[in-house]
Amino acid sequence: MTTLIANAQVRLIEKGILVSRPSTASGNTPLASGNLFTITGGRILLRAIVGEVTTVIQAIATTVSMTSTPLVGSAILLSAATTDINALEVGGRITLANPPAAATALVKSLAGYTDLPNVEAVVPPGSISVTFGAASTGALKYDLFYVPLDIGAQVVATA
Repeated sequence: MTTLIANAQVRLIEKGILVSRPSTASGNTPLASGNLFTITGGRILLRAIVGEVTTVIQAIATTVSMTSTPLVGSAILLSAATTDINALEVGGRITLANPPAAATALVKSLAGYTDLPNVEAVVPPGSISVTFGAASTGALKYDLFYVPLDIGAQVVATA
């Protein structure tokens, strides 16, 4: 039996457009805070952000948070800086909670299973960044799912 709809098309219908940012740090390089994604051309409906560990996180207290910084207006935290990824294993993940908010921690899970909350947040043009509370070794790759709200809105991974 053939599949009439390709897997990528099913994902697009269900969660929106996928933008992936590959892992950039190595096991010998401290985790770096900075921009993950850039939004241009208009507003998006943010559906999910998933950070997946590709090199085990060093066994020290390492908090992490995410921020949306618009081109016009004030930056807002998408999560509290309270999630500790100390020694998080390869394949472990962090995701936004629903709703994403300054008072809400990122959701941390181990490699076996990750519950992906149904986030629906309007995000304006600007950037989405990550901030680590300590310099530790390890690496994460990131995936963002979104639906354009304005004609021309798009998201690109920041190098």
